[in-house]
Amino acid sequence: MKLTKQRLKEIIKEELLKESSRMWDDEGSQISSLSNKIDNALHNPALKTLLKHEEPKVKKWIKQLMPLLKKSSKLLDDIYEEILGT
Repeated sequence: MKLTKQRLKEIIKEELLKESSRMWDDEGSQISSLSNKIDNALHNPALKTLLKHEEPKVKKWIKQLMPLLKKSSKLLDDIYEEILGT
């Protein structure tokens, strides 16, 4: 079978679509992994323990950190949904 310009264009298009799909899969996986780590940190009992720490600065920092972790998790979820198109 002779390779025509049209067939070559089709082959290139197919390969680019495959590569694009792999790229989205990798990015989605990385975002999901990071989101899971943040969720695990939020539910970690150590944070609740640190809220009872005797040093006031530690309590203050943890109280500032928790909303930031929640916001980060929400943003990552939004990005993940945008990538998947859901």
